[in-house]
Amino acid sequence: MSSSQVCIIGLGNRFRQDDAVGLLVVEQLQHLPGIMVLSLGDDPTSILDVCPQCETLILVDAVVTGAPPGTIHRWELHASPPREITARFSTHHLSPLDILQLARTFGPLPDRIVLFGIEVAQTGMGEDLSPPVKHAIPQVVQDIQALVAPQN
Repeated sequence: MSSSQVCIIGLGNRFRQDDAVGLLVVEQLQHLPGIMVLSLGDDPTSILDVCPQCETLILVDAVVTGAPPGTIHRWELHASPPREITARFSTHHLSPLDILQLARTFGPLPDRIVLFGIEVAQTGMGEDLSPPVKHAIPQVVQDIQALVAPQN
């Protein structure tokens, strides 16, 4: 994949335990050359500002689907979201899917949208991650690096 026009966005809240996982993943990706890497906190509406600049948009966020904590989900969000994430899966008032639907009304979406969702165990007040979520971070970082690596 060409690194031009690739945007990686981490979402989350550092003070809500596992909800910080998206931010912690993108911190480890800041070094990728030629790729826009952003931490947007827990306000996914900022995605609206980034969409027009991206050909490929990679979102990283905490999710609640009922899978075991630490499970890494990877969803390609082209025409319609997969069935398992159409319900309230996000830890935010507006989910990234809600924002992407809104963005679609303002103009074209990126050609490719990939959502990495990490299943959370706890989202109460605090800065400590649960062990399963903490152990998922290196794998998500590796998966994203492989996704954006130039194809020879």
